[in-house]
Amino acid sequence: MASKDAIKRMFAFLASAGIPAPLGDAVAIIDAWDLTMGDISDEEMLAASVAYAKVGRFWPTPSEVRAHCPSLKKAALSLAADDALTGRDVWSSVLRQAGSIGRNEKEWAKLLSERLQLPLARLRDGVESAGGWLAICNATHDAERASMGRRFAAAWSRQAEAKQAGQIVDFMAESRKRLEAKRGH
Repeated sequence: MASKDAIKRMFAFLASAGIPAPLGDAVAIIDAWDLTMGDISDEEMLAASVAYAKVGRFWPTPSEVRAHCPSLKKAALSLAADDALTGRDVWSSVLRQAGSIGRNEKEWAKLLSERLQLPLARLRDGVESAGGWLAICNATHDAERASMGRRFAAAWSRQAEAKQAGQIVDFMAESRKRLEAKRGH
């Protein structure tokens, strides 16, 4: 969402604030910033550059400016909190909820997601990997629950890894798309 005009205004501001500008092809530098600032608004990027200018002495990298964007800070905290929970942490909560929700509840996944405030698809995948909702509710032995918990935790970890891999692939796809558009293909 950040426009090239806003990036140019940010560069002018940083230069006028006494931060030495980088050497190199200005068009390539602006294109690189355009690729990395596409998910924040002009206003937020400009405000983040003002915040950076208060503490920075050298020309910032895009990640240094992004670190001062409130929306990205909030998203990073939410993502970190979601990923900080291991499958083993979540498994104990799933077991507690299994008794509360019950084996006959058709909307168990929705209720579980609401109660634990965790992503529905990720919970459903973990529960299915563990053997399914009915199997979890019917499990009577600790060894059986422990085995289900290991499968649940493995599925939970796979989801986190897939999410991170998807972010890398998406960035690369976006870079290729922008380069092709620039070349006129």
